[in-house]
Amino acid sequence: MNMKPTARSCVMPTSCSSAETGANCPGLTGLVTGEGSSIDVGSRVFLNARGSRTEILARAITTGGNIISRGYIEGNAPDVKGYLECRGLILAEKGMIHAIPELKILRMR
Repeated sequence: MNMKPTARSCVMPTSCSSAETGANCPGLTGLVTGEGSSIDVGSRVFLNARGSRTEILARAITTGGNIISRGYIEGNAPDVKGYLECRGLILAEKGMIHAIPELKILRMR
């Protein structure tokens, strides 16, 4: 595989459960970056309906580039559940991965 460097890239898709009780809002990010690349990616989910749930999984591999991997889950309704997982693999000395997980609860009951 021949990969070309990306100067800078940033992506943050957002999901929101608002009306449907028990909604499921999954998120999955997988990426590989090479030397000279800088990527800022992640997923953001707002759990606004009772019983909503989410599972955000992130996988990152660098062969010399920089990766910022973000995950954000916000619970705004009763009985919501969220799971956030980030795994990274650095295959070169110059590579760097920053994992930034955020969990926030605004309403417990």
